[in-house]
Amino acid sequence: MQASSMYEEMRDCLIFTNRSRAQLLRRNSEHKETTLQLRDRLTHFQSLIDQLKNQKQAQLLEKEALINQLAEEMTEMSTQLGTLSDAFSEVGDVEAEAQTHWGQLVFPARIVRLLRAVRSVMLWWNQRDGQSLPEDSDVVEIVHANATEADKQDQPQMHSDQASTGRYLLDR
Repeated sequence: MQASSMYEEMRDCLIFTNRSRAQLLRRNSEHKETTLQLRDRLTHFQSLIDQLKNQKQAQLLEKEALINQLAEEMTEMSTQLGTLSDAFSEVGDVEAEAQTHWGQLVFPARIVRLLRAVRSVMLWWNQRDGQSLPEDSDVVEIVHANATEADKQDQPQMHSDQASTGRYLLDR
């Protein structure tokens, strides 16, 4: 009986060992599979991180280009506004000076200055677009082209020809 109990004990021990060995092999293979899966997921996530990093850099470059474009446009607008400001700086407040009794004497010169300012803006605009206006045309000629002889005698201060200037000086 003692041999038989020893035999059973040895048999149970071998069964347990075989069972444990099988469990260890199975757990080892499962561990290898999960390790491979984790490595695959890690490489996948790393590729996604690299892809996002590249997209972020591309977006940053696009934003920098957009900011540079906006800065260039702001600079161009600033120069355009400066040109417009320079063109209209000679023209004062028409309504304020028109209220005074000197307004009628000052007003025609102011119209000429306004027309010169408009002409300079048009020249600048056409120059920007690659077109050009004839340089020999004068604003004063445009203003006085429709003047009649009666106008020149009634209001000589509004005209720049020699006879009107003389009449204006005599009227003073």
